[in-house]
Amino acid sequence: MGLCMEKAKQETTVCVVGPSGVGKTRACLRIMQRDEDVRPTGVEECMREDHQSTLRLNRWRLRYSQENGVDIHMQLVDLGGKPEHQVVWSKYYANVRAMVYVFDASSPSTFEDAVNTFRTHVLPHTLGACIPLLVLANVRDGNVSITESTAVASFGLLEDDNSKWHYQQCNALTGEGLDDGIAALSSMAEKNTRQHLQNGLHKGWFFDFRNFW
Repeated sequence: MGLCMEKAKQETTVCVVGPSGVGKTRACLRIMQRDEDVRPTGVEECMREDHQSTLRLNRWRLRYSQENGVDIHMQLVDLGGKPEHQVVWSKYYANVRAMVYVFDASSPSTFEDAVNTFRTHVLPHTLGACIPLLVLANVRDGNVSITESTAVASFGLLEDDNSKWHYQQCNALTGEGLDDGIAALSSMAEKNTRQHLQNGLHKGWFFDFRNFW
């Protein structure tokens, strides 16, 4: 699947959140690097192991080419994950059409914080709202310590039958799993929007594919 940077006239906004230092920015940049011709400014710096956490936010624009040949224009809003930044995440949710939550699946010591962060700053806004959600379990050191079943139960993703979510293990440094995650997010969003358009319930929180297909 090809990816390239593009400031599209019509695009959908995807909010990327998670605790500080879990690999959110690396994941965003790896997604954009799938096209070898794309070299966004700062890629090499942000891929360093000692790269500092995002201070507030980054915005990344891209065009994602699906297997069916349809391009989806996205703006990834990568929000800082420090506690002082988490309390203002919700202020950026108003124009969001989907969400990505990233946590470190190789670190048992930080899992409780990842759960608390999700349940405090993400779940209240997605539960019952049918907002497409992609959970990226970033495996930073190659060892999976937190299983999918444990994470799904701890995050409370099974508490709402109407929730639209996908759990994807990935490696933000190598890019493994990221294509599958974005593909799943796109598919959820498309089905979600078409269903609500058919039911006459389309509102601002959902992807409006009429704007950019």
